[in-house]
Amino acid sequence: MFLGGLGSDSSGETLESLVEEDGVKTTFARHSSLPTGHCIALVRGQERTLCANLGAANMYEVSDLEASKERLLDTKAIYVEGYFLSHSFEASMELALFAQKHKITFVFNLCGEYVCEDITYVENVLKILPYIDIMFGNRSEFDVFINTVEAKLNTSSKLIKNLRAMIKGLIIHII
Repeated sequence: MFLGGLGSDSSGETLESLVEEDGVKTTFARHSSLPTGHCIALVRGQERTLCANLGAANMYEVSDLEASKERLLDTKAIYVEGYFLSHSFEASMELALFAQKHKITFVFNLCGEYVCEDITYVENVLKILPYIDIMFGNRSEFDVFINTVEAKLNTSSKLIKNLRAMIKGLIIHII
């Protein structure tokens, strides 16, 4: 199942039809005042850069989620990518609580070093962290995230120690 915000435009219609043709159920929040977002990935060797105009993808509210909850009961995992958390924290938290209540695996992707430098984003990740079953990102994203926690937040050394252990590949259960 794929959730998110789309514009009421031909790009949104194309995206929805392509996803559904592949057998993926969709529940999109439609926005007539915003275009469907676009992203291009520039790749050279091991380096990559994303250039995006998020448009309607920036808009997803808890009220948009309500129509999807019944359909989400059939899922085995709910995946939230970090960029979604940065603009739709309340909906992300609602998904995390829903997953926990219904014993659905909750997966989170840190996404991008620059996002991990944003203090509001980092605070929101820490709020949702207790509900995350699987969290992933690359080593540099975890390093930036942990450095931001250390530099800008007054938090426990145990949390920092556990986060550092995570990026070293040790299995830790964070409470």
